[in-house]
Amino acid sequence: MWARIAYARLCVLGGVLTVTLTVQCGGKAAPTVPPPPVVSVAAVEQREVPGYREFAGVLQAYVSADLRARVEGFLVEQRYVEGAFVKQGQVLFVIDPKPFEAARLQAEGNLAQARAELEKAEADVARDQPLVAKQAVSRQDLDHAVAAKDAAVGQVAAAEGALRTASLNLGYTRVVAAIDGIAGIAQVRMGNLVGQGQPTLLATVYQVDPIRMVWSLPERDYIGLAATIAEFERAEASGGPVPPEARGIQLVLADGSIFPSKGKIAIVGGPVDPATGTLTVQALFPNPDPLLRPGQYGRMRIRNDIPRAVVVPQRAVAQIQGQDQVAVVGPDDKVDMRAVTLGPLSGAFVVVENGLRPRERIVIDGVSKVRAGQPVIAKPADTSALPMASAPVEVEKKQPPAAPPDQRGVTEQQPTGSGVPAPSGSTGTPQR
Repeated sequence: MWARIAYARLCVLGGVLTVTLTVQCGGKAAPTVPPPPVVSVAAVEQREVPGYREFAGVLQAYVSADLRARVEGFLVEQRYVEGAFVKQGQVLFVIDPKPFEAARLQAEGNLAQARAELEKAEADVARDQPLVAKQAVSRQDLDHAVAAKDAAVGQVAAAEGALRTASLNLGYTRVVAAIDGIAGIAQVRMGNLVGQGQPTLLATVYQVDPIRMVWSLPERDYIGLAATIAEFERAEASGGPVPPEARGIQLVLADGSIFPSKGKIAIVGGPVDPATGTLTVQALFPNPDPLLRPGQYGRMRIRNDIPRAVVVPQRAVAQIQGQDQVAVVGPDDKVDMRAVTLGPLSGAFVVVENGLRPRERIVIDGVSKVRAGQPVIAKPADTSALPMASAPVEVEKKQPPAAPPDQRGVTEQQPTGSGVPAPSGSTGTPQR
């Protein structure tokens, strides 16, 4: 009987336990795991990407000729309009010529007197020579006559030199333009005494067609562009055709517009400055209008293609907490979020300078749906229809103003194959 009672109690406890477990579980089934997301993937490509390098520089006149007063006197005339174009030999200033005209007249009189003395001395020598043979005149008298003639010759030469000096000084009262160009603002106004003790600067004439663009090229960038520069120099020296890369040097002005005429490299400085690590480079631009003026800042744009660039579609890049990242799909179809360093844009692609290797699989569409370590179902995507820039694209009309060169003499801009220039203050960081 006791065995029956124990059995009954065990059955009751089992039923209560079963009911309790059922109540605690709520009668619901265990949760199911969602399937992996389907994403479009493509292999990382390696291509040649056209691009530019940009450097800040300053415009300089091809020739700058200072007009200075070479004689002392009062400025009495200004015969040009400041800022106007002047021709070589054109009179721009006149210094009071009256004192110099008087000095020239005096020099002419001295020359005439010296010539008269020379004629008398020559006549004395011609008269005494036959008389010495007849012993009518002593040899000493003839020697004196010959010496007087030689002295008269010297006096004539000195008088001629004084007349020439007086004529030059009179000519210096008319200050003329030494070159064709734009005449700057007059530094001295009429009525002022000039040329007192030192040549006074009156104005400067600037030859601006062609005009120079001067910039400092960092040593590391010169190494990358040396091939293009050397090819240009060889073509120039041999008179052969200039390579398109050299002909295609562009000038981006302060308002972001591109100067219509393209320039050419004219001078590559000799040594690298050890203090700044830069090399001075000059380019020449035709400037017949003239739109460009000395002192303007601008950006030199030089063609610089990247021969073996790692590129990915732009939409494959996600920015997470300020860091550019790409979702890489491994051989096990799991996602690895990879931080990357981006370079210039080229069409629908962007150059990856660091973080990816060619032929790695990356997520093209569906980046926002994946996370690190997550398995995915990879579906191949066709990227052949995405455009790759075949040539560097022109920038838009309006751009931020160009900044002047920094203490190292250059503000570098990175290549912008998409046509969007980097900020003018960047110093070596690739821009997207």
